[in-house]
Amino acid sequence: MEFAVLGPLLLGDGTRWISPASARDRAFLGELLVHAGEPVTVEHLTEAVWRKRVPADPRNAVQVRISRLRRLLGPGSVANGPSGYSLRAGAADCLRFRELTRRGAEAQGDAAVDLLDQALSLWRGRAFADIPSSPCVDMEAFALEEARLVTFEDWAQASLDAGRHAELVTALRPVLNEHPLRERLRGQLMLALYRSGVPGEALETYRAGHAESVRELGLDPGPELRSLHEAILAGDPALSVPPPSSSVSARQVMVPRQLPAGVNDFVGRTELVGELTRTLGTPADGVPVVAVTGLGGIGKTSVALKAAHQVRGAFPDGQLFADLRGTSDAPRSPTSVLAQFIRALRGDGALPATEDELAVLYRSLLAERRVLVVLDDAADTAQVSLLLPGYQGSAAIVTSRTRLAALDGVQSFGLTALVPDHAAKLFADIVGAARAASEPEATERVLTACGGMPLAIRLIGARLATRPDLSVADMARRLSGSHPHLDEFDDGQRSVRTCLETSYVALPPATARGLRLLGLWDGEWFGPVQFAALADVFPGEAETALGHLIGAHLADAPEAGRYRLHDLVHEYASERVGREEGEPERDAAVRRLLTWYLNAADNARRAIRPSRDSAPPPYEGPAEVPGFADRESALGWLERERANLTALAERAGRRQMHDLVWYAPLVLADVCHLRGYWSDWLALCETGLRAARRLADPRPETVVANLAGVVCLSLRRLDEAIEHFRRAAELNHASGDQIMEGFVLNNLGDAYHATGSNAQAVEVLHRALTIAEQTDSPHLRGAALYNLACVDVDAGRLDEALQRYNEARDTYRSSGRPDAEGQVLTGLAAVQQRLGQDTAALESLRQAVRVHRDAGNRPGQAAALRDLGDAHRRAGDLVQARRAWTVAHELLAAVGSTQAADIRARLSEAGG
Repeated sequence: MEFAVLGPLLLGDGTRWISPASARDRAFLGELLVHAGEPVTVEHLTEAVWRKRVPADPRNAVQVRISRLRRLLGPGSVANGPSGYSLRAGAADCLRFRELTRRGAEAQGDAAVDLLDQALSLWRGRAFADIPSSPCVDMEAFALEEARLVTFEDWAQASLDAGRHAELVTALRPVLNEHPLRERLRGQLMLALYRSGVPGEALETYRAGHAESVRELGLDPGPELRSLHEAILAGDPALSVPPPSSSVSARQVMVPRQLPAGVNDFVGRTELVGELTRTLGTPADGVPVVAVTGLGGIGKTSVALKAAHQVRGAFPDGQLFADLRGTSDAPRSPTSVLAQFIRALRGDGALPATEDELAVLYRSLLAERRVLVVLDDAADTAQVSLLLPGYQGSAAIVTSRTRLAALDGVQSFGLTALVPDHAAKLFADIVGAARAASEPEATERVLTACGGMPLAIRLIGARLATRPDLSVADMARRLSGSHPHLDEFDDGQRSVRTCLETSYVALPPATARGLRLLGLWDGEWFGPVQFAALADVFPGEAETALGHLIGAHLADAPEAGRYRLHDLVHEYASERVGREEGEPERDAAVRRLLTWYLNAADNARRAIRPSRDSAPPPYEGPAEVPGFADRESALGWLERERANLTALAERAGRRQMHDLVWYAPLVLADVCHLRGYWSDWLALCETGLRAARRLADPRPETVVANLAGVVCLSLRRLDEAIEHFRRAAELNHASGDQIMEGFVLNNLGDAYHATGSNAQAVEVLHRALTIAEQTDSPHLRGAALYNLACVDVDAGRLDEALQRYNEARDTYRSSGRPDAEGQVLTGLAAVQQRLGQDTAALESLRQAVRVHRDAGNRPGQAAALRDLGDAHRRAGDLVQARRAWTVAHELLAAVGSTQAADIRARLSEAGG
């Protein structure tokens, strides 16, 4: 099956052509044709075809349309892969048009005219004429239309050179009327008229163009058209028909075509390339200059060449290319590049002696031309400023590892890592789709190690492609081994380490030190204050260093105030810090940062609820430790920083910083409890216990063992919970901390009750209640009363349970413990329901939901909503029941709780 898009969409076998009747089928085909050979995601197809009227089930709607297309096009026509759908064939008329255009540009005389005429005859109207509009289709149609006009101009020039001026006049007039600002067309018509013996009409054609240019652009025609006008006025003999032997003009001979070939396996980044081509191809008052910037190895040159090849038809006077080698030991000077470009534009000859004179000559040569200049691997603004075109009509693309912020008028496009689907496509293109698909888990691990960096993917893929004896799993193991990972990203000629090295050595010393120390950072992101604490610098110095890292693309900022390193940059920083900073300096940096984090987290914890626990050692560095005005801001900070602090505590534990590490599960206790991060909290408690056991003081182990017991109890790991609580009680006996003894006994009683050992539970809970009365601890009293009430419920002593629940609620309410009050209200409601007090039970549950919600206690809120839904179901109100269960399910699923399945079952039974 072949496709034709140079006009209304047609499909057929080369002899019989049809057009899909459905506009939506044409829209689908248009999107697939624009991305021929590349997968198109369901999300992209949905947005492009349905726009804002997205169907209820987009994936099913796309599958239905794809099935229709397969019936229309035949089996195997539309492929389906993990990244989306792809069309196996492209537009045959586009391929034929480009081939004839290429051959016509290489031919001379009548042969060139005939080939270009064949290329133009393929057009049946506007490209993609009957395909509904979408960003990608419109962009491709624009590029094709521009290529058609350039080909028409080339055909007209070839016709003039071949002496066909008389027949050319009729062909040129309607095209010029449609595109009155295209000066090359106007000049060709003027020359055809002059050679046809009507110089007056040629001069009138110029006057009409002059008026149009002034009216629409406020500018006189360009120097080339003005020179032609003057030559016609003077009757210059050079305007005569060239002799047959001179079928190619001197001007045509000196049209540089210097663009290197693009990569054959270019994937993704369609939107970025589209932005570049639109910017370069859109008429502007000045010279369009775009900068593609990014980390070394991220694919800047590939993107720039992809865009350059797509728009080269808009620059018929040539394309200049120079590798500026800005990141090498010997960057090219502007003088050498100017000399290269001047020779390409005018041939050999004497060159001016000074750089300024070379720049003037270069700009003069470009003033009469429409040329695309591509400057690859620029070091800085100074290296490129003299190489940019100076007159309207030309354009430039610059690639650099720096952001070129000082380059006036530049539109900068920062390049980031490939998204996972595109990284997988590139890897499969290199190693073979079947090989990648046969080891999906290993492929995913390899791609994770590459971090979406095209150079890294190419290096690893090329090694696998040339080593059939090496499995993808073997490579995945090598990339996760203990030896330096960056050794794997090196083929002897290209190296990720070398790419990063060139950027690193250009950094100011203080910034380079900061980057090295970030090799000790294992968190998800960091801010200026964390950088300041790690590097032991003032906030202003941290901001400056981060600015340098952002400018060199060694860090990026996904949002204001948050920074992160690419995984391979972090790997490189880890290497450097290991080589350049001694063990004491590394330990000092980790200790500073962990001390800062523990103090900040402790401030947040105490803003959520007052605590008598000991505070961590004070931070005494230049970074400011945040304070918190309310529990909401404190809880939000802990939520954002929890993963960072956990990762830092793990590293500090490996570095034997036991005196600090044990505080981590304590300062994160509230956020883990209120948000239900039980598994993460347990892992952190295990880290804290390993550290606490190395200390002479028994209190740290007492605190963390008690916390570990609480977590195990919540996870229903009851034997472990009891073991932790008994260990905490044993350790606390030596220290004589009566309140700690009371809380441990209360928790142990809760665990005994959970195992059904109610007699043991009652005994230790009464001891806890006695300690609460002796020490005047309302929190401990409320907890003991609540747990005793739970035992009463199991024993059928509902009146006693009701009394204790009420006492516990009043105790918590008066002492300002809303999270605990909500738990009591949930238990109270269960007793009220069993006593037939259904209205009171519903009200208690509604209060519990509100109290937990206001306290930010998601697990507690979910439990109260679950019970509220159950109460509504018993009352026969399934609508309200489903509402309560739905919210409960969302809360539990958000933290990965296994209890979400229980709520899901309730919803299924109720038809929700």
